[in-house]
Amino acid sequence: MKRSEEKDHVPPPLLTSHDLQRLYKRRNLRPVLAIFRIYGSVTIAIVLGIILPPLFLIFIIPTIAALQHAISILLHEAVHSLLFKSRRTNEVVGNIISYPIGFSLSYREIHFPHHAHLGTPGEDPDLHNYEEFPTTWPGLARKLLLDFSGISAIIQFLSKNTLTHTEKKTPMIHLAGILGAQLIIFSFFFISGHPWHYLILWIIPLVTITKGLAQLRNLAEHLTRPERAPYGAQRIRTFKSSLIERFFLAPLNFNYHAEHHWYPMIPYYNLPEAREILQKQEGFSLHAKWCKSYMSALKEAVQPHKTQ
Repeated sequence: MKRSEEKDHVPPPLLTSHDLQRLYKRRNLRPVLAIFRIYGSVTIAIVLGIILPPLFLIFIIPTIAALQHAISILLHEAVHSLLFKSRRTNEVVGNIISYPIGFSLSYREIHFPHHAHLGTPGEDPDLHNYEEFPTTWPGLARKLLLDFSGISAIIQFLSKNTLTHTEKKTPMIHLAGILGAQLIIFSFFFISGHPWHYLILWIIPLVTITKGLAQLRNLAEHLTRPERAPYGAQRIRTFKSSLIERFFLAPLNFNYHAEHHWYPMIPYYNLPEAREILQKQEGFSLHAKWCKSYMSALKEAVQPHKTQ
């Protein structure tokens, strides 16, 4: 048997029942602190965007977008019922913190099939984001333009809220919650005497940079690995990531992505310990590609001589 074929039979890294009992434990305080930190930071950034000269918007708008992306990762934790020990608290708080960015926990209907059928045509709802990669530089540029221009966000919104698409519609109760959250945010800007800043400092970052960051991250995590990989591991990566990448692309330990896919019921604050255990096993490097950064993984999204 060839060495490459022998690797196919190396089992994925596993956690013991003792490890899982410890790592599955949820702590209410950690998510509460994360929620206050993220929402407090975005509030400060918005206030600075209002009071500082317009030149500072060059830095403030990307910061707000990164924090909006962090809110989407809080949503992700709530989708997996990992925010709080109480299921009811997880559902109520999870929806409330998600409404400002236009989402709700109905996102489960999209996200759970992604976990169960990663990379499977017709089954993985996120496959459209990475199935055409690797591609050419123009192909990558076209995707980045769609994502960072707001076009992708508009298409996603329409797919969730019209009858002309096959994707399930957002339930009315959540649409009401999203609308209510937007009215509250707009009221803040209106009362402060800067109603147009609602668009400049909230909506425009949300549908452009925030959406682009989420799509860029998703592409890096799940584009096909160039080397031979065991079945089921062709689209699995995990990342080291710098502080800058963790702020913009991988808040709340999202760079521990293979670990999350293997054990989606481990809360974000326990993923580093899970990696420490798993990476000592032979199957770790075979069943997940170790990447120094998201940017290094994105280099694999391009094959310069590929024809379209």
